[in-house]
Order: sequence, then C-alpha cells, then structure tokens
Amino acid sequence: MEPLELWIDRQYRHSTQAMLRSVSPVGLIKKRPGFGQRIVPRRGAIIASPVLAAYDPDPDYFFHWYRDSALIIDALRLTYEDGSGAPHALAHFADFVHFSADVQRLDGRALVASPQWRRAVDGKFEQYVRSDAELTAAHGSAIAGETRVNPDGTLDVTRWARPQHDGPPLRALTLLRWSAAAQLPAALAPAVDALLRADLEYTLEHWREPCFDIWEEELGWHYYTLRVGAARCAVRSPGAS
Repeated sequence: MEPLELWIDRQYRHSTQAMLRSVSPVGLIKKRPGFGQRIVPRRGAIIASPVLAAYDPDPDYFFHWYRDSALIIDALRLTYEDGSGAPHALAHFADFVHFSADVQRLDGRALVASPQWRRAVDGKFEQYVRSDAELTAAHGSAIAGETRVNPDGTLDVTRWARPQHDGPPLRALTLLRWSAAAQLPAALAPAVDALLRADLEYTLEHWREPCFDIWEEELGWHYYTLRVGAARCAVRSPGAS
C-alpha cells in the first residue's frame, strides 16, 4: 500500500498539471449560441473549468472569476517557490496581472451605447441578459465587484450574483505574496503596484457594504468575505505609504 507521504507528493504534481489547464487556455474556444457569443480566451485569463459545458448537464464555468483566478495564481506561487512543477509560473503571473489590469478598464456603458449585440441573443435567452441599467453601472471601480468576466476580457452580459467583494482582497493578497516571493521584472512591477493599489482601495471602500456570498446565493455580510478583506490589512504594498 502506498505511503500517505508518497500519495500526497504524487497528487500535488498531478493537481498542478491539471490546474494549468485552466491557465491562459488560448487553445479553447467557447461558443454560446443562445447569447450569440464566440469566446476566444486571452493570455492571463483563468477559467473556472476547461470543460466546454452548457448546463447539459454540466454547468457553464467558462468564465474568469476574480476569486478563483486569484487562488489559482497564488497556488502557482507555491510551485514557483518549491520548483515542483510550473516552470512558467512567473510568466503566468505576469499575464494574469496584465489581463486583470485591462479588465479594470471595462465599461458597460459602451454596450448600452452600441446594442447591436442584443440582436444576436436568442429570444429564449433574453431573460438571462442584464438590463441596460445594470450594464450602465458597470464602469470605473464598480468593475472590481463584477465577480467574473469572459476570458476574452469582455464583460459578462448574463445575470449573476453581483456584487461580490472577495475578489479584490484575494487578488491583493496574491499580488503581495508574489512580490515577496519573486524578483519581479522591472517592467512588471509598476503594473503590479497599480493593480494592488486599486484592489486595496476597492476593499477599503466597500468592505462595510453587503454583497453576495462565496456560494453566490445570499446578499448580506459574510464571514468569509470579511475575513479575506481583513487579511489584506496584515501586509502592505512595498511602495505604499
């Protein structure tokens, strides 16, 4: 019988490789005919699942969740530190930072101003599409509460449990841990600092407000969300005053 320590070591390596299937999945294309979408992922996107499902019966998890992506990139940091199996971990981190920074600039008002995309939505799926009022509110700092975006870097136009406030503090923690663990390239450091400051500012501004929980079911104040928001206070940005 295999000793527990050997099984843990083998499972660690297996899980690392399986996890990498969700990181920068540029070889996958997700089609959502009901919404008139063809999603081609960009580098830096982290999908919740590489399975191209559509609730048939597996759910459609082909999105870049702020929460999930931060946890995955933080897990890659561990493999970077122990050299166990993600040789391009630092490059994945850089791609993630640039993707996340680009996403911060999304503006739902552009979708409202150019609504041609709505014509491609099947009539049976219109009930699942966000209203103009909700999309109009999705810009500026509110983007950090969007919960998830498409892995091609576009807004998710479907109705979902928003806002969720755990993504920005989790990403801030990940950025801080990577900054401490690796010698970041000079060109990457300013992008990390800007994204970190934005996440800290969002957390500081919104931690007292209700949001949807980690299971995306109930709007309120949740222990988990408050805990990750508080955890970011234990560490400080390398350049923060």
